[in-house]
Amino acid sequence: ASPYYGRIYLAWTDFNLPGTQIVERHTDNGGGVWTAQQSISAALGGAPQGAWPAVSPDGKVYVAWVDRASNAVISMQVVRSNDGGGTWSAVAVQPAVDVVNPRDAAASSTCGRTALNGNLRYLPSPQIAVGPDLALHIVYTRDPNAQGTGDASNVYYRRSTTFGDSWGPEVQLNDDVTLSDQFFAALSVGSTNFIGVGWYDRREDPANIRYNYYATTSYDGGQTWQPNVKVSDVDSGIVLDTGLATCYHGDYDTHVQTASAILRQWADDRPDGTASNNSNAYVDSEPVSTDFLVLSADASETICAGTPASYPLTIPQFQSFSEQVTLSSTGAPAGTTAGFGTNPVTPPGTSTFNLGNTGAVPFGSYTITVTGTSSPSNFVHSSNLSLAVFTLAGGTPTLTAPGNGDVNVILLPQLSWAAATQAATYEIDVATDGAFTNIVYTQPGITGTSHTLTTPLQPVTAYSWRVRSTNVCGTGTNSATFAFTTRAIPPTLVVDDDDNGPDVLTTFSTMLATATEDFDVWDTGNSDNEPSAAQLAPYKRVIWFSGDEFGGAAGPGAAGEAALTTWLSTNSGNCLILDSQDYLFDRDITTFGTNFLGIATKTDDVGHTSATGRNFFTQNGVSALSFPFTNYADNVTTTAGTLAAFNGTGGTSAGVGVIYRDNVSWKTMLFTIAIEGFPAPTRQAVFDRALALCDAIFQDGFDTGASTRWSATLP
Repeated sequence: ASPYYGRIYLAWTDFNLPGTQIVERHTDNGGGVWTAQQSISAALGGAPQGAWPAVSPDGKVYVAWVDRASNAVISMQVVRSNDGGGTWSAVAVQPAVDVVNPRDAAASSTCGRTALNGNLRYLPSPQIAVGPDLALHIVYTRDPNAQGTGDASNVYYRRSTTFGDSWGPEVQLNDDVTLSDQFFAALSVGSTNFIGVGWYDRREDPANIRYNYYATTSYDGGQTWQPNVKVSDVDSGIVLDTGLATCYHGDYDTHVQTASAILRQWADDRPDGTASNNSNAYVDSEPVSTDFLVLSADASETICAGTPASYPLTIPQFQSFSEQVTLSSTGAPAGTTAGFGTNPVTPPGTSTFNLGNTGAVPFGSYTITVTGTSSPSNFVHSSNLSLAVFTLAGGTPTLTAPGNGDVNVILLPQLSWAAATQAATYEIDVATDGAFTNIVYTQPGITGTSHTLTTPLQPVTAYSWRVRSTNVCGTGTNSATFAFTTRAIPPTLVVDDDDNGPDVLTTFSTMLATATEDFDVWDTGNSDNEPSAAQLAPYKRVIWFSGDEFGGAAGPGAAGEAALTTWLSTNSGNCLILDSQDYLFDRDITTFGTNFLGIATKTDDVGHTSATGRNFFTQNGVSALSFPFTNYADNVTTTAGTLAAFNGTGGTSAGVGVIYRDNVSWKTMLFTIAIEGFPAPTRQAVFDRALALCDAIFQDGFDTGASTRWSATLP
């Protein structure tokens, strides 16, 4: 019904305008044409940042932000447009003026900007939303007392029923009694006028570091609030990625609502099976209604025929709804008996759905619908339950690959088989003998019909493998046995980490072929899908290149660096050649870069136009560089024990662009001047010498005459 229905509004911070300003543009044709940029904060002044727009059902548009003109205090400011973004003016009363800026003094000093404990940089931006009754809602964080006293950050809410020109009382939403931080509050308002707010919360950690995700809900448009609930299942520490801005961990989340649920999403650094524990995104939903719902915390059951099934039911209450709810069911398999532990139920209440007499139920999956009907209002809500029935133990799988008698099988093969009857999961065994007296690899609980080994097999070795199916009724018989022999391992793994624009794999495969070197290829797909330590283990050399890729995934990420650390440290003689002009731009100087590559400092994007060989590469002379992509070669300085391979000149400055490090038990070489930029004949010569350096017993390969690594010299 809005007169501006279909209009899209975009608001953001323009740091190039005097004093920094919030600006707005809008479009009526899906982004084809946008109005001219206009400042909507100039009249308020200050240092605005963190624009958050919201559209009202009647066509009004609001934008809120935080004014950070002072590090000591902040203000939450709101402007409104009554004509679809044509003109803007400040609301008559701002929701928060000169409140204490949430910050930890020590962390802020370390980070060089406002930060919370744990060196977590923090922008206390507000979020706003408009309800179906046209009320304007805002959430924000502030320090409830003087800086350095008591709490550093709490979550607050205000509501305006006068389009922002006046505000109701400020309500603190976090109900803990600790002095811990609550931060990054997110807000949603749904069609039922339920309001959901969530935030990161450290109340459970006395050290005020680790956090969970907490939330609260208002079922009456912001007039009253439910007790806080913990949404996350586990707590999380703070992992600051050195490849990102200093102290950066995120700035805000967005929540949404459907007609029947509040969807809350957040990110945390809980252990996820990787070496880095980088942030992952999580989501959880809170079902909502205006009266009651029928829910099951365990809505799926798997049984062997003849075994009863039972489902716990919860009938929550909304807005003090208290009518009796009568439960019924449809869809139960023929011949079974269905009933409820408690029926009827008065919300809030619980019951169970019980299914018996299942002995004659055929194999298959069934959906049972449980319905609640209130009396006398006759409100109806339903929930679906899933039932999987097995009637006998799983059948015998048929193996497909590797085929019986296959040779030259890779060391991490994918084993596959045809589906067996009534199989829920599969178990595999790999052994060095057909009688399976020496099982070297086993894996239960496989849900598909294939599995890729996670531990490499030995090269040039005969193996036998078999599969059996399992389900709730029991374990089936083993399949027939297939035998295969693994292949020999080439010395080199090439990690193709470019963006294929251009694809420079050909450059490296040609150089390796010319050097008569066999190799395998791992394609990261221009991502951090990188080989693990186990997958690197069979190789003596790794050649890792990133070509033109930049802006996120150039070179090894945290997990890749951890894998390379293990690989270099575990087996003596391993050698890494990393060819990446933007590895340092994307990842910065990490512990791996310092300890294994020998990087002390860097200067990004120098853009060398020539390279002069040094030390082991002196005989390669001077080369004019010409790259198949934009030249962003870097300068580096080295740690003790790391040598320059090539100096670069002709860019914005001169310096070292290629370095190598010989740690006796392992060797590394870093090309920030990408080898693809050398002219073809020289490129091959440089590459050959790099391979020779990998294989050399002594750092200089006897070529330079240096004797620094000898214990003694004789005339």
